Amino acid sequence: MRSAADAAFVYDSSHALNMKKTGKIRHDCSIEKAVCELISPKSSSIIMDVADVEQQKGGNDCGLFAIAYAALLSKRKDPTMFDFQQCKMRSSLLQSFAGKDISIFMEQPIKLTHITAPSEVQTWNCRIYCHCKMPHDGKLMVKCTACDAWLHGICESQIGNNNFSDSQWTCSSCQFKKKQSEESRTFLRKKVEFSKISLT
Repeated sequence: MRSAADAAFVYDSSHALNMKKTGKIRHDCSIEKAVCELISPKSSSIIMDVADVEQQKGGNDCGLFAIAYAALLSKRKDPTMFDFQQCKMRSSLLQSFAGKDISIFMEQPIKLTHITAPSEVQTWNCRIYCHCKMPHDGKLMVKCTACDAWLHGICESQIGNNNFSDSQWTCSSCQFKKKQSEESRTFLRKKVEFSKISLT
């Protein structure tokens, strides 16, 4: 995965296997959560692009391809520009581990073959919610009647704000702001009253 501000590229060596079965690429919420944890999004969504990387044959070498992508990215090289000799990857990786040198793995089975990067295979918009800045995970979401924000029920429950059946339910942030505002008004009122007493 390569990321910019509120955008992420997903390098998936088996998206073609998913497409064969369902006709479209399927990524579960764990991908979106991992991206959110890595880039701490500032906006309300992240653009997720599935990069057009070489696809593995069979479904047993995800780890090899993940290590290859990570090794290339660590050298600021784009995995979409490379072809992988899958039959040589495992033995080359073992040689790299034995020699404590990842360059063996990167040089033998991985070859630069493209002049320009291929286009993305699929793009989707990952919506970000709540004060935890995470996507909707399929569990209970609640809407604040004060700020209209959607929040994870579990996040609000963890801080004791779980009366979701209340038709005027407000999120913990709005409750905090309201409490601060009330305390400020009380403080100012007392200050004015004290001033009046001091003047008399």
